[in-house]
Amino acid sequence: MLFIFFSSPLLTADKNETIKIKEKIDWDNDLDNPDDNFISAIPYSMFSYDDMEIGYPEKLRVISYDWQLVVANRSGRFYDNYKIISDEDLIRDAMYIEGGSSNYLIKITSPQFPAQWSEFTDDLSSITEGNSYWSGIIPKLMDGIKSRDLKAKVSCYIYSLSNTPVTLYGIALEQTDYVPTFQLVSKENNGVRYVVSIFNWNGENIRLSPSEFITITYGSELRWMTHQHFNETFKFDDVAMRNVNIEYPLFEVWAQEDGTIEISLLTLSKKGELRRVKVPLVPESNIYNYREHNLKFMCDYAIFMSEIGLKLQ
Repeated sequence: MLFIFFSSPLLTADKNETIKIKEKIDWDNDLDNPDDNFISAIPYSMFSYDDMEIGYPEKLRVISYDWQLVVANRSGRFYDNYKIISDEDLIRDAMYIEGGSSNYLIKITSPQFPAQWSEFTDDLSSITEGNSYWSGIIPKLMDGIKSRDLKAKVSCYIYSLSNTPVTLYGIALEQTDYVPTFQLVSKENNGVRYVVSIFNWNGENIRLSPSEFITITYGSELRWMTHQHFNETFKFDDVAMRNVNIEYPLFEVWAQEDGTIEISLLTLSKKGELRRVKVPLVPESNIYNYREHNLKFMCDYAIFMSEIGLKLQ
């Protein structure tokens, strides 16, 4: 079975490219959403088939329970950006719905649409609440994109539970799906901007027991469970991350039209201004080293969380 999902080519096309795209299919200018033209054209212009039906994120997720999913073909802006968005990322993104969650967001937008852009930045603020580093940098990053190029075409994926105990439980069980992630691609008039997060361990081993970690961070196991029940764990997440020696730094790759590439670690100055610290490359995640060097804690933590009844979905 072939399941197709796509990103609108209009997002990255200039005026001449847009004209050529519209000439390839029977374009209808009266549709409320211009991208619906592509959905209508796919069944008639790409391949022959025996049967077809409408696909949507929830359906693909259900399919994934019984089918093995693999990416058969990448094209357009996803053709050569494997290092930024992997096949696994594409499959995961195809299963999510846009908006409607305090934990994740997948959005393709542009600052030239004020209402949509405002909603987008508000949603980002909600999701990054609890991570002072992300909540300090990401709004300034978005403001910078808007001020440099009002017609920038932005694709963003963000996921964050702001609940380090759950993230840590996933790592203990070798499930990295619960690790906070931020990815952004911004096509601007002078180049393409990529911003990605990584999991970073500072190299210090965890010196707390699982129970001590929860108690020192939240006051008690009961208080953590209460905060989780009322979705208030974000209030403690900066402290939680520090207590287990992890963070999620943001790196920017600025690829200019002339081929020049600049890589920077994004930080904030003492005055709260966005700073770019040049680095030679984007570091790799050290999540597996983190687990292996803290293996006793991880094993104890998996047992601890299982005993208090936490289950990962």
